Amino acid sequence: MKRIFLFNIVVLLLAVLSVSCNKSLETASIVINTEELNVDSRGEQTTIGIKSNRDWEATVDKEWVTLTPNSAEAFEASSYIIVTVAPNEDEDRTATITVRSIDGAVTASVNVIQGENALVIKNGNSFIEYLNLVAEGKASNDYKLGRNIDLSGKDLPEIQSFDNMLDCQGYSISGWKTNRSLFNKIGVNGGLMNLKIDKSCELTIPAEAADFGFIASENQGTIQNIINEADIIITAVTPGKKGAVCGVNKGYVSGCANYGSVIYSGESNAESGAYYAGVVGQTTGENAKIEGCKNYGSISFTFDGNLTKSFYLAGVVGAVNSNSKALDCSNEGSIELKSSGSLDIVMAGGIVAYAGGEVSGCTNKGDISYFAESADGMADGAVKATGVAGIACYEGWSKGVARNNENFGNITLRAGYSLGSQKVGSAQNYATNVAGVFAHMYDCGVSECKNSGKITSVLADIDNEASEYSTKWRQSLGGVVASSWGAVDNCENSGELNVIWANSLPEEGVARVDLNKQFVAQAGGISGGDYHSGQANSPIRSCVNSGSVNYICDARGSNNSLGGIVGWPNKEGASADPIVENCENTGDITADGYGKTRIGGITGGCTLHRANVNRGKVYLKNGYKTCAVGGVSGVMSGNYAMSGCKNYGAVVSDVKLAGAQGGSDACIGGLVGASYNQAGVSLTDCVVKCDVVAPEGSTAFMIIGVVGSNKKVTNSNIFGTETNPNYVAGGSLKLGTSKNEISSENYMKYSLPWGDGAPVNSNIHFYTKFDAAQ
Repeated sequence: MKRIFLFNIVVLLLAVLSVSCNKSLETASIVINTEELNVDSRGEQTTIGIKSNRDWEATVDKEWVTLTPNSAEAFEASSYIIVTVAPNEDEDRTATITVRSIDGAVTASVNVIQGENALVIKNGNSFIEYLNLVAEGKASNDYKLGRNIDLSGKDLPEIQSFDNMLDCQGYSISGWKTNRSLFNKIGVNGGLMNLKIDKSCELTIPAEAADFGFIASENQGTIQNIINEADIIITAVTPGKKGAVCGVNKGYVSGCANYGSVIYSGESNAESGAYYAGVVGQTTGENAKIEGCKNYGSISFTFDGNLTKSFYLAGVVGAVNSNSKALDCSNEGSIELKSSGSLDIVMAGGIVAYAGGEVSGCTNKGDISYFAESADGMADGAVKATGVAGIACYEGWSKGVARNNENFGNITLRAGYSLGSQKVGSAQNYATNVAGVFAHMYDCGVSECKNSGKITSVLADIDNEASEYSTKWRQSLGGVVASSWGAVDNCENSGELNVIWANSLPEEGVARVDLNKQFVAQAGGISGGDYHSGQANSPIRSCVNSGSVNYICDARGSNNSLGGIVGWPNKEGASADPIVENCENTGDITADGYGKTRIGGITGGCTLHRANVNRGKVYLKNGYKTCAVGGVSGVMSGNYAMSGCKNYGAVVSDVKLAGAQGGSDACIGGLVGASYNQAGVSLTDCVVKCDVVAPEGSTAFMIIGVVGSNKKVTNSNIFGTETNPNYVAGGSLKLGTSKNEISSENYMKYSLPWGDGAPVNSNIHFYTKFDAAQ
């Protein structure tokens, strides 16, 4: 702006001429060097000159103009005021600067005129004009939203590629009725920020769309701080990736949130690969990321009949593929899926359904469920390759570690029976997996993850003639991870775990049915187990479970595994050396039904044990007569060692477990139920101080229930040494009505299978001490 330095305002208020040289007798005057300031709409800083023979002060009547300084003393030369005018986000506007002498004798003023900002979008028509400029390639990055926009009755032009940046400054669009994306694609240089979609909008995902979001079907650039409050209508479920904000993200999506409900009821999808989520359908690519996004809306899909093709449902993002990332996201909406059953992959996750990249720092507070039932509460539908989890149903981030995820929501699978496993991602055998955090891990670790939600897995028709079970795959449940492959470190579960794998739902007063059915399953307070892994090392370290584990299984045709920390820690005979160390369980474990199960306060199956502590009650309420129950581990075998472990929790069986020495099961022990297949077992420096309770005639001892094949052992088996003995610190052993308090005088009699005499095999060595201070 040109400054006009002409003294053209002279105000004379005193008509009497003074002949004195005293300034107080001079005529009061204020002279300003301009009458008017014309300022650019983008804002400006300029000056005005003031000459006055009186002390003066300046004021302005609008907040968008500031003056520095705003006062001065009388002076022969001119004084200057710096005038700062803020950018105009609206129509033409004016302000008045008033300069007044302190004594009130004289005033002068300057008008400030700032024109309309044509780059600020103020209504629906100007928004359409802007989109037309985008379509013609004539828009600049200087445009922005300046008001809430009403799009009622307006048709927006179709934009194939958006390569500009538009800051919507937190304003909203309302009255938008659409079944199209705002932009078909946002290019690598494009971005949309800070927009709210008002709940008055009518949003419909079109049946013919493959990948779809109401902001963009595909994003290669930036989508940031987009809030959707409108409910979303789905007319048909079809293949592709769909989300409220974006279909497929290949760039960066952050700070977005969905509050709208997503509800569908109708026919099942006829083709594979349908992904639906609250925010983004899929993020994919090495540099792609979704960060800090949230879903608050309830998401519910109810299908008529069976799901015959794969279906993926999630609160925030359907899939995280090709080493992309989902970080610091959260879900508070309920995620519910219903069908009569499923014949293909089905996943329901609080944050992600399927992940092939990092998922860390995420939180779920919504209830997540899949009901495969012909009617509510029937639990009779078939499932195959089914995952339900608070964070993700499959995590295959190769060699990575997913960190700091937490689930608070209740996680539920309720179905009838399994149709077997299926390949999912790189996992060859994905059966049913239900977990608080991750359902199935493939070649990646879990660290510092927590669950406090209730976890429920119900298969209540396992004897169905169409069911398929095999030792090659296992039905899995875990407080943190259902099926793990990779290290599980510093994780916690405080949620209640409820497992019903039976031929009917429990009814009061109705006895369970003994099924000679091959049904292999694994369940644990932290992990179900790593049976499905490639048998690389899958250590579980420094984990804590305080949640109760309530288990019913009617199948006795296979060995199931149940533990306070992990059910089945490793595949027997595997070349890897898995370990469970520095873990603690305080949750009570209760097994019921007619199943054959290996049950332990820390693990059901075999592994290396180091410095683990169990304080929870381990209780076989009912089960098949060949169960093995231990305060730390149900069984030990092979070369596995146990050292520095402690059990203080009661070990109780209401079932007579009368196994013979030389067998591998049917026993109860304060530390270990059964030790067998000994290639060199070692159990040293362990402590037991608990009550062991069983019916009369049971094979029950304070340290180990049975030593299998003890007459034929050819390798050295060490159960304590002089320098590293095992300690009995008290407790009791009760068989039937006969209860024996453990003391320094009788502890040897009740500690090991051979009592206070010598073992029948010289290759078996033991050394046990009594120390009440342990």
